[in-house]
Amino acid sequence: MAIFNLGSINIDLVYRVSHFPASGETLTTSSFMRALGGKGANQSIALAAAGAKIFHIGAANSADDWLFTEMARCGVDMSFVQESTAPTGHAIVSVNDEGE
Repeated sequence: MAIFNLGSINIDLVYRVSHFPASGETLTTSSFMRALGGKGANQSIALAAAGAKIFHIGAANSADDWLFTEMARCGVDMSFVQESTAPTGHAIVSVNDEGE
């Protein structure tokens, strides 16, 4: 059985901080990571890892071709993903030293 999953493909920008900033506070990050994200992309990758034949339906900017490559490497069929001229979605993620 094949599964078709319609969902977001985003770029997660992950910043490690010692603590979450208070209002008006500026923090220096201890690390930064750019990663594939988006609820839809994450679901498709999890389904592929579980052995499903998964076709993702979505879009991302063609300049962010590493997203397409990474999802395909994880076993997701990308033939229904559109290369868009619109910007790829981004999520800003802060992680404190406790991992929250």
